[in-house]
Amino acid sequence: MAAQPTVDTNSNGYLDSFVATVYLFQNNYVRPVRVKGTFIIEMVAKNSTSIRVWNITEPSPNLAPISTGVGPGYVMRISLLADNGTDQLSGQTAEVKVSFKDEQGNVVEAQSTAALIGKIIP
Repeated sequence: MAAQPTVDTNSNGYLDSFVATVYLFQNNYVRPVRVKGTFIIEMVAKNSTSIRVWNITEPSPNLAPISTGVGPGYVMRISLLADNGTDQLSGQTAEVKVSFKDEQGNVVEAQSTAALIGKIIP
């Protein structure tokens, strides 16, 4: 998984959204693969409190399958504002964890990444 820097999409001074690119790999194959299932994205505060969890299954307006030189992958738009959420948080660095559950129930996890969220203008 790779995530772009967080942005303030509604211009209210709070960082609320970012785009993540995810590739799925099988244990015995070096190129990424496309698999049906659900992405589970969790944003966690420094004190290990869960800030928000998203479940994204294709088709979704927040998930786009892509084909690159690397192979097939997925681009996701992750927003704290989705589903009546809020971006009204104190400025902080949160950990973003992504896992994928296929239709057979197998789960794989990506290495987590950091995202800056919350108040950016004093």
